[in-house]
Amino acid sequence: MKNVLFFVWFILLSLNASSQKVNAAWQLRIHRATGTINMDGIADEETWKQAEVAKDFFMVLPTDTSHSRVKT
Repeated sequence: MKNVLFFVWFILLSLNASSQKVNAAWQLRIHRATGTINMDGIADEETWKQAEVAKDFFMVLPTDTSHSRVKT
């Protein structure tokens, strides 16, 4: 019985260690806006030109190990 519990414990720890996300180190640097932003649906302010662009998204389903097929 003790060997079975050890085996189950070992399997559970192995699953947890192997379930780390491939894209976990990805970061997007966000800065405070330096100017005013008009809420008109048109991103033509200078602040938007200085912002870092988010791209190369990963799929969520069925797994998060590949890039998305459609640009958003």
